[in-house]
Amino acid sequence: MIIDNKQISHLQELKSLFSQSTEVTIASPFLSSQVYTLLDGLNFSKKLRSITLITVLASFDQSLSAPLTLNQFSKYCNDQNITRRILIDDKLHGKVYIFKTNSIPKCALVTSANFTHTGLNKNHEVGVMIDDSRSISELESNLIKGCKEITFKDIQKIHQASINFVAAHPRKKTPKDAFSPWQYIKDESKSEHTNNREYYIKPVGWTKEPYTEHKPLGQNLHFSKKRPNVKVGDILICYAVGPKHLLGYYEVLTEPAYDTNEERWPWYVKGRCLSPSFSNNFWNTGITLSKAVKRYQRIFPEQPMTSTGNTTLGALQWGSDKIKLDKTFSDYLISLIDVGYMSD
Repeated sequence: MIIDNKQISHLQELKSLFSQSTEVTIASPFLSSQVYTLLDGLNFSKKLRSITLITVLASFDQSLSAPLTLNQFSKYCNDQNITRRILIDDKLHGKVYIFKTNSIPKCALVTSANFTHTGLNKNHEVGVMIDDSRSISELESNLIKGCKEITFKDIQKIHQASINFVAAHPRKKTPKDAFSPWQYIKDESKSEHTNNREYYIKPVGWTKEPYTEHKPLGQNLHFSKKRPNVKVGDILICYAVGPKHLLGYYEVLTEPAYDTNEERWPWYVKGRCLSPSFSNNFWNTGITLSKAVKRYQRIFPEQPMTSTGNTTLGALQWGSDKIKLDKTFSDYLISLIDVGYMSD
């Protein structure tokens, strides 16, 4: 199906697609300066649970306008109780709109139209609809790859900083690129621990007490009676013993400590969830470790899964509280979590 704003506008089509979807991804370098009004006019159904926005922060002379727009976007999501995720790719130029129902991709609109009133309704823009779930999943994975996620706290910081900058520097006398929003955001990826970090698969729960709760993990991540050899900066990819859902991935923030009140899992570290959107909804994604392993073995039949070269995770069946992973396999699991969907 082709959409060109002549017989049917992008805006009309988006209204229809939004009304049928539970999750939406918007990739657009330019956003409406009245993005709250544009979103409100789409008349989302009560089914919509989350929006992932991929856009630019400091490209195309938007370093001063983007903070305000992202603040409006966040405010709309808050007002409507919609989970938001904001990813930044300052090299983004494509425009893509992806629609899912219960984490399953249904369709994607690849187009020249930015997420603006003019782009969606007035300009002669051309877009094509895609309905192949595998292609949509790969498209979204490629869009997300390399993006930096920013939090609402980050947005508040750069929004206030942009207000202060405008007040102190008349726009006509100041170069457009003089304001740099990135300097107000702490880049966690440049941590001193990043270069030597290692990746682990970690079970949560055990056979007699499987993890069946429909809620994300707490800050403390527990290990068995032997002191774990994980270090600050390492990544723990967690899954639920029992249902085997992937739970998300977590950065280790502290050295291992011992809890005398825990008999079976006394050692623990504090972790920071790096996949909040997925982890707040993991039970609805249908992504399990067993399914992920089978798909990986089919795609990469000779590629090891562990750092020692094993092509299975058999040690988990014998009660191991973690396994160090091969980087290719850990990247694969993280990409599934980032996208929130796994094709058969």
